[in-house]
Amino acid sequence: PGTVKDDNTMECVSCISPCSECETTTTTCSACISDYYLYNSICYSSCPPGTVKDDTTMQCLSCTSPCSECETTTTSCSTCISNYYLFDSVCYATCPPGTVKDDNTMECVSCISPCSECETTTTSCSTCISNYYLLGSVCYASCPPGTVKDDNTMECVSCSSPCSECETTTTTCSACIS
Repeated sequence: PGTVKDDNTMECVSCISPCSECETTTTTCSACISDYYLYNSICYSSCPPGTVKDDTTMQCLSCTSPCSECETTTTSCSTCISNYYLFDSVCYATCPPGTVKDDNTMECVSCISPCSECETTTTSCSTCISNYYLLGSVCYASCPPGTVKDDNTMECVSCSSPCSECETTTTTCSACIS
């Protein structure tokens, strides 16, 4: 251990540090000295990008795709491969509900309340949190004039003509058109 045969001199030659054990050449490592990690037959004091250290095996392990870089584990992403978006250390091809993709940062960004789900931007709502009603892409606690809340769809629905304003239903007028 700690040596490799040299076919030219027919001698056993010591591995070159940081290799503690080597194969074929003195710098082709199969094990490393203390505080070094093995990756592709090379010993590193800090694992290279795209890998994470494993203190149990003293190796640098490749990040699991779609992570391009990882931290703590091979599946805990810090950056993603092309066309994937990062959210809570996970890479997504399509951002999860409650988030929207940000092409500048390549991350999934949480929708801003009262949106519970959003489209295109963090404030362009597709659904609302409890007790809010959707009108277009905006969530309202109280539906604006000319609309009434629909508790089944959780939307603000336009009043039916000849109502210009309505209460409880789209046909229960509180004001009429001229």
